[in-house]
Amino acid sequence: MACSTSATLVAATSSARWSWVRLACRKFRTRGLDSLFSGERFRPAGWGTGMVKSKIDELKWEMIIDRLHHHRCVPFLGAAANIRNEIRRYVGLPLGNDVAHAFATKLQYGEGQPPELARIALEYEVRTDRPYLLQFLREMLDDGDIEPSPLLRTLAALPLKLVVTTNYDRLLERALELSQTPFETLVQPAEGFEDTPETRERLESLEQYSGTIVYKIHGTFGNHLAGRGKDYDEDPRSRIIITEDDYIDFLTVHEKDSVKIGVPNLIRKSITPSTLLFLGYSLQDWDFRTIYRGLVERLNKHQARKSFAIQHNPPEYWGVYWEKKGIEIYSMDVYDFAEELGHRYRKKYGEDEPDGRRDQ
Repeated sequence: MACSTSATLVAATSSARWSWVRLACRKFRTRGLDSLFSGERFRPAGWGTGMVKSKIDELKWEMIIDRLHHHRCVPFLGAAANIRNEIRRYVGLPLGNDVAHAFATKLQYGEGQPPELARIALEYEVRTDRPYLLQFLREMLDDGDIEPSPLLRTLAALPLKLVVTTNYDRLLERALELSQTPFETLVQPAEGFEDTPETRERLESLEQYSGTIVYKIHGTFGNHLAGRGKDYDEDPRSRIIITEDDYIDFLTVHEKDSVKIGVPNLIRKSITPSTLLFLGYSLQDWDFRTIYRGLVERLNKHQARKSFAIQHNPPEYWGVYWEKKGIEIYSMDVYDFAEELGHRYRKKYGEDEPDGRRDQ
């Protein structure tokens, strides 16, 4: 009887497992790879947000502030770094879901949730063309009359050697200009950097740069490699990563360093020994997961630094998943976090120049 019961349980477990696989495959065929990692659309029953912490303890705050001061803290910025906030009277920019809905309206989708942004952007490109896609995206994310967010203003005043962002806009650069912080922008081409003497020379010079490096891994509005004034879609070196095909190009370039340069060594050297702060950044994005596995997960356990993610009501299972990898997720308002970060840094280190910072 016991054996029969055990066999029944195994069969039931196996059936449930294959039902999950079949459902995942159907989602892949209809919605693309991103749907397999989506926190909103494919959540197992029983998962919520209740176990995600909402307060950073004093010791961890001290560690974050100290590593900031000694250039061992790297922020990763996502779209919610510029999120609208009515209480603070900040207009902000649309988030990815807002852009996806705008594409859906143009494509005359019916009611309901549209496909993920990367999938629907690809459809829009196929039905129109690349320049028209970029024109629409630029209009949706027009930052001409938008001020830098409270988060960006706080970060611009801190001793950051590197900021990684998936945002196309120039609000971070504007915040750095307003704070009179020297900076250089490095835009990651989707297909990788051409391995030329000029590219090597520039990347080597940035390794010695003592200002802030803004690393834009999804491309940028505006050309930062050959001077200002040209439109962003005229230069493939500043190519926007928005469609599923763009993401595939970006992800596969990391295996092609012999032909092109993927993530530059200077970025790897800054990220691997640092505490990472993920602010308004989606931890299930394809590119983030690839970079994280390539740069951080390969470290020996005793070398890895604890990192933190600030998100609004993240799903509980992402908290469990990333805490196993050394990232603690906190459910906090990103602007409240920025305010406390700036206050704590000034309280401990004042307004003086941080260690190792030189005028440019």
